[in-house]
Amino acid sequence: MNILFLLSIILCGYSCEKLADHTNFIRVHNNTNDTIQVYAGYNYPDTTLSLEKPRLVMIYPNTQNGGIESRTDWEDKVESDTLIVFVLSKDTVDAYNWEKIRSEYSILKRYDLSLQDLKRRNWTIEYP
Repeated sequence: MNILFLLSIILCGYSCEKLADHTNFIRVHNNTNDTIQVYAGYNYPDTTLSLEKPRLVMIYPNTQNGGIESRTDWEDKVESDTLIVFVLSKDTVDAYNWEKIRSEYSILKRYDLSLQDLKRRNWTIEYP
């Protein structure tokens, strides 16, 4: 039994990435009492919300644990050196369909940040 436990720990150590070491992670600190959801847009200067509902990342109130992750380098994903981070209220996302959110541009905040800006911020966004 101990051997199985030890093997599981070893296998997990090889397959699990640590967020602290992950160079493609943008941390979002939610400094409010509300749950927010975020996602990144890559086609700046087009700041419209995506046609299809994106995968939203939930970030709980007063937490610094959430963020946006990419399996590839940000430089390879961002077309114009500027990344767009959209912040939405979880309540809005729960109450309305994506088409309505998109057409009314129902966001709490939008960050347009160059990769240099993000590096200077240590890949961290403070909301609000």
